[in-house]
Amino acid sequence: MERRDAMKTVGDLCVRSLPTSYDVDKAAERLEKKILEIKDQLMHTSDEDMAVRLRCKMHGLDEALEIVRAGIEG
Repeated sequence: MERRDAMKTVGDLCVRSLPTSYDVDKAAERLEKKILEIKDQLMHTSDEDMAVRLRCKMHGLDEALEIVRAGIEG
């Protein structure tokens, strides 16, 4: 293993061992609320460019929600 890879692995292990410094439930709730807001906007837009941007934003929020929830599990 290269030194850089080893340092990244050590860094990842250190970060994973840190306690969560935010309320996971509140963070997940906020992300879910934002996702619902975007879904509502998607239902009411006829602008295809705006729809693409909203889908991209929603995808990012979905990813963030997965990361927050993974903090609970692992």
